[in-house]
Amino acid sequence: MMKQGRSISPTLTLLLLFLFSFRLFLQSTFPVIGDEAYYFYWGHHFAGGYYDLPPMIGWWERLFTFFSDESFWLRLPNLFVLLAVTFGMREWLNTATSRGKATTTSLLYFFSPIPFLAVLISHDVTLLFFTFFSALLYYRGYEVKNPWKEFLISGALWGGAFLSKYFALFVLPFYLIWFFTRKREQRSLSNVFWFALGAFPFVFQHIYWNANHCWANFVFNLITRQQVDDGPIYKTFGMFLVYLLVLLTPIFWSILFTPSKNKWFKSRSTLEFFFLGMWLVPILIFGLTALLGRGQGLHWYLSYVPFFFLWLGLRFPLEILKRKLRQMMYFTYGLSMIVLVALFFPDQTIGKLVSQRFPLEYEITFHGKDWADKIAAELNTSMWGETDLVVTDGYSQASVLDYELHRYFLKDFFWSKSSLPPVAVWGAGSRFGRVFDWTVDFKNFEGKNVALVSRTLLPASEWSQYFKEYRVSQKELNGHKFWLFMGRGFHAKDYIARVMKPTWERHYPHFYLEKYIPSRCDLRD
Repeated sequence: MMKQGRSISPTLTLLLLFLFSFRLFLQSTFPVIGDEAYYFYWGHHFAGGYYDLPPMIGWWERLFTFFSDESFWLRLPNLFVLLAVTFGMREWLNTATSRGKATTTSLLYFFSPIPFLAVLISHDVTLLFFTFFSALLYYRGYEVKNPWKEFLISGALWGGAFLSKYFALFVLPFYLIWFFTRKREQRSLSNVFWFALGAFPFVFQHIYWNANHCWANFVFNLITRQQVDDGPIYKTFGMFLVYLLVLLTPIFWSILFTPSKNKWFKSRSTLEFFFLGMWLVPILIFGLTALLGRGQGLHWYLSYVPFFFLWLGLRFPLEILKRKLRQMMYFTYGLSMIVLVALFFPDQTIGKLVSQRFPLEYEITFHGKDWADKIAAELNTSMWGETDLVVTDGYSQASVLDYELHRYFLKDFFWSKSSLPPVAVWGAGSRFGRVFDWTVDFKNFEGKNVALVSRTLLPASEWSQYFKEYRVSQKELNGHKFWLFMGRGFHAKDYIARVMKPTWERHYPHFYLEKYIPSRCDLRD
């Protein structure tokens, strides 16, 4: 960790060490949920892109899963980015204020509950990293005499953010505002050129990959996801306001809502204006989309939170920041204790909250080893020999099963080539998780043995006709039933023609860019 100087007392130093230790404990013990396991699957199937979103988190996971499949390693990017951004905030503020304020402000961000307790891996981790450091170099480009390197690298970092999530686009309006509000001698088009040059390889790679993969990212984000009804506007905008209050925590509500002569939205320096704009412009865009009836997630805003804290560091004196840091650490400690209790007694806490909504999914997440163990034992004792393919009826279950099989049983199985059978999704599936369409080619399993794990007892018409022989057995996980279908002699061609082709036609429609850019879609065509 960084030097604390006199920013915090010895008591808070001990609390700091305890909280950081708890962060490491949480990272290694919290169960891997479906989406996390899905990105783990990406890491084990390295590709130029994936169906749902741009590929950056999959690329990072390829590096970390090279060393281990344990959850601690899977989540190391979260910790790395949190520390890197915290250090970057401190060094950035050092150029404009005292070291004490810079350290206190960066610690305020580090121990704010959402970034600190957010150990689950997601695209927002890489988006946060690239967005923050792109902004740092973009601002620095206007502070030096010969800034081409700053703008080039800032553009490349923004390209990394773009390959993380399309929310990277939300900072471009403020980049333009900043450009046009600078002095005439600073508004050089060469700066725009170098920034665009840095970003170009990343944008080109993304477009090229999509053009050769059914324009999947664009279709999913611009068409498929927009067809979902997120509820009335008062709900979507109301949740937007709630998310903002949660992110800022009660510690800072008084700063924004207490009447004062110094209005918080009036900047007193160019750097303060930059920080406020990098926070406020993307948030206003989210607010606009909420008013248009689009639902959002709390984690969507995380990439812009550091700029709010940077603004605080310039806006308020050290005494106030120290007081807020003390309150923040105690607040985060309280939430940490609640999380700790939930981890030690998951069935009595989290299980009670979700038991009516998705009981088996909860059991699969919190007792994944037991679930995978039951399935693996059945595969090992199959009367028909090796199981060549394992499928489930949903992408989340397929991802968790794939993760647990890799984590616990890779060295114990006797399959040929010392590898696990691939895991895929059976049937039409959902609009999510369609990376399995590309990673598992059913044609390669003609005549093979397939095991299907299902949450429900599937009708025979959805299973039996595609196998020469089959059998069904009921299993149980902590009182919740699931079914295991074992099939021999898979009729892959019939399955593809009757099930997968209509599904691919629905999920990979023609995209209007196909008229202008040469493209291909092997699944559909």
